[in-house]
Amino acid sequence: MKKLNLKRDAIMNSAIELFSRDGFHKTKVIDISNHAKVGKGTIYQYFRNKEQLYMESIKYVFELYQTYIKKAIDDEKTPLDKLKKYLYVSDELTSKYGSVVFALMKDMRSNGMSMFDTLTEYENKDIELVLKIFEDGLKENIFKDICPRVATNTFIGAIRFHMGNKYIKPKGHIEDNDLEYLFNMLLYGMIKE
Repeated sequence: MKKLNLKRDAIMNSAIELFSRDGFHKTKVIDISNHAKVGKGTIYQYFRNKEQLYMESIKYVFELYQTYIKKAIDDEKTPLDKLKKYLYVSDELTSKYGSVVFALMKDMRSNGMSMFDTLTEYENKDIELVLKIFEDGLKENIFKDICPRVATNTFIGAIRFHMGNKYIKPKGHIEDNDLEYLFNMLLYGMIKE
């Protein structure tokens, strides 16, 4: 079973790389199989067709993101440390996968494919993760009397905008050391004195 998962992971990683570099139409299943060092038929053991592989590639990146960020946050003790870890891990993952996801989604849109429901599902999981941190911070009397949902949307929205400017736009105006400033700016009005 483990060997099958290794093959599937190799296929997914190759598909992500090739789809993000060459787009959906230019990438052939044989290219993915050669890159993954598996037979073309092996790909069809896991995926019905190229479209399913494409959609699953995007899901795979989001699943990696959520698994990695949840584990990193769970390792932290305080709500402030969890929020800071969320920010830094988001930056790390956006640095690694942001341009890939952007390229895949841009290509998907131009090909008339939609993953709105899937993306909404992942977004909601992300929101619930951060919302719980803010709710825990309120219970522990770390934050002023804030609306946790508004704080969550503000926190995530600012991070996403920041990451978009830093990694996805060709000439972002964001410096690497701005993460600490962003974190302090977002929480300065929320922390009790």
